[in-house]
Amino acid sequence: MDKWIIVLPPEGAARLAGEQLIPAFNNVVGSENVKTFDSLTYRSAFTSLLKETDHNMIADLLNQSLFVQCIDFGATHVLVLALSPVTLFTLNLLKKQSIVTVHWFYEDYREAVYWRDVVSGYNHFIGIQQTEVKNVCQSNGVMFHFLPPAADLMPAMPILPAERKIADVAFIGIPSQYRINILEQLAEGGITLIIGGSQWDTYQGPLDKFIVKRGWISVKESLELQQQARAGLNLSFHDPAFSREDIHIGPRIFTILGSGLVLFTEKAPNSDAFLNDFDYFSFESVTDLVDKIKGCMHDYLNYRIICEKNRNIVLKEHNYQARTQTILSIVR
Repeated sequence: MDKWIIVLPPEGAARLAGEQLIPAFNNVVGSENVKTFDSLTYRSAFTSLLKETDHNMIADLLNQSLFVQCIDFGATHVLVLALSPVTLFTLNLLKKQSIVTVHWFYEDYREAVYWRDVVSGYNHFIGIQQTEVKNVCQSNGVMFHFLPPAADLMPAMPILPAERKIADVAFIGIPSQYRINILEQLAEGGITLIIGGSQWDTYQGPLDKFIVKRGWISVKESLELQQQARAGLNLSFHDPAFSREDIHIGPRIFTILGSGLVLFTEKAPNSDAFLNDFDYFSFESVTDLVDKIKGCMHDYLNYRIICEKNRNIVLKEHNYQARTQTILSIVR
């Protein structure tokens, strides 16, 4: 029987995804065959032990602890989740012990740039973009696999009745100039919004009246806020006009669909290929988006059946238990 150590990242949305994946792994593989290495616990412990904070020493101690735990547990596989501070040196040591190293990199490769330094240490690299990452993996002799994260639904929430919806579109996420420009044009076009997320506290402008939470939002809060809208909007952090092949499928897409909302997302090859089973709207310009939102809102009641169908697909096929099964199938 395979034995897995899963490295949990220390913070942020990457950690939240890991906290949902690990129980699913326990259910599928058996809790006796899964051990969590919580990098936050070790980082905090080593930080408190040192008289002066030395980040390099903390990283070394953390990686030494991971290696020892892998040997002690008799691990056959190590699954390192995105943004976990595991070094190339440690990965190469694990491979020398015939331990299969796997990384699920559910981050944008242009933002989380550490991956280039460690990619060669993995047997399997699972990404959410298929161009640059796939090419680098192939040049390093690393097996590349495409797999988006699952929906943030814990537990799945009931769909609010249509009469309790108070806005047209919800967007939950940190602001960027591109996102702000799109949202401001939607507001100018008469679309009512629900906006929330970290870093919106620095924003001042026409979207102020739509911002309902200007700080970190838990999964539960995010689901509750989105339920108050008829549709959900998925936007890239950067303007995708010149790099649509790099648009990744993040958990927001599946969370929107799983929440029973109409999905509006940028047109992208990855989305078009992976979301064939769903009914949703894609767009390439703000004008196109405004027109499609207004048309949908005018005929919203007829979309309720479609939303329920989308939700059922997500609950069945795009949860973390399904993702666990996929990971197991591609690395064996």
